[in-house]
Amino acid sequence: MSVVQLRRPPYKLIWFSEIDANPQKHWLVENFLGLGELSCVYGMPGSGKSVLAGDLACHVAAGLPWFGRQVHRGAVLYVAAERAGLVQRRFAAWRLHHRQSELPLAVLPMVVNLRDPSGAKLLIDAAADVHNFFGLDVRLIVIDTISRVLAGGDENSPKDMGALVNNLALVHDRTHAHMQGLHHIPIDGQQRMRGHGALLGACDTTVSVEKHDTIRSATIDKQNDGDEGERVTFALEGVELYYDPETKQATTAPVVVPSDAPPPAQRPRPGPKSRADRIMRDAINEALDTTGQDISVRGSPLVCAATVRHVREQFTKRYVVEDDDPKKVADAKRKAFNRALERLHADFSAGESNSDQWIWRT
Repeated sequence: MSVVQLRRPPYKLIWFSEIDANPQKHWLVENFLGLGELSCVYGMPGSGKSVLAGDLACHVAAGLPWFGRQVHRGAVLYVAAERAGLVQRRFAAWRLHHRQSELPLAVLPMVVNLRDPSGAKLLIDAAADVHNFFGLDVRLIVIDTISRVLAGGDENSPKDMGALVNNLALVHDRTHAHMQGLHHIPIDGQQRMRGHGALLGACDTTVSVEKHDTIRSATIDKQNDGDEGERVTFALEGVELYYDPETKQATTAPVVVPSDAPPPAQRPRPGPKSRADRIMRDAINEALDTTGQDISVRGSPLVCAATVRHVREQFTKRYVVEDDDPKKVADAKRKAFNRALERLHADFSAGESNSDQWIWRT
């Protein structure tokens, strides 16, 4: 007697009659981030987006209200694809500031290639380890940053960004966690997500983070099935983690402090006027993205700053001089950099802290 094998399709259909008559929206953070969705937090270097994302991650892990909003508690996986040491110092500062000794949160300090399914599998396995260690479902996976997990891919390429979106969806399907990516704005300074629109289209929520003098804001500018315009305002406060009595140097990291003050209107920012000024702006943004550090300048609140040396390296790469004489080329680049440095417009400031020369965004 032959046995008939029934075909099992690689999909599941949901029939119209099976759709829930009274579906309920579930929140990871009440009226801010949906449970099990995809969001992107973006802003310029030094805006505080990474500090804010870490603060949110800790509140979800602790089950503590975030800016007065209830959270759905769960374990958290934070993918520190860049500046992993800084990420850990920020979590140490949060732990000290909030007096929380244990949280179901783990940091993955490595670059994960999310253009490739192998990167998605790595995150799925890491999330399973976090779940098994803490005995809690992973509710939030933070990707810091999108540009790093592209692993050399082109942000403006529909192929590369499409692959990233597909692999984020694969991680979500296997973990059911809310996926949150941290992203940058274009070098022209426009407050929008950088790169191809595939990521924006895939996001359920996007959050724009901006700095207004000492106050910062995070505003929902896209929400697929919720209210847009929801906003939180905050400041950053430095927490001393270690003091070296020999060098008299303190190791600090910022924490988020909620603020009730509405952010003041941003002053108009004049754009760069010359080729050297435009290149200087690009060089500063690149240096802040890749080597920026949170420092306090002359007792001021923490700012993200890059050394003049790193900015000069980026400027020299970009500033092209048409001459066959290497000495003349080097001299022309040096003069152009020094003049552009002297003309730093309202977007940036320069100065010294602990005997080092720094440039930071005002």
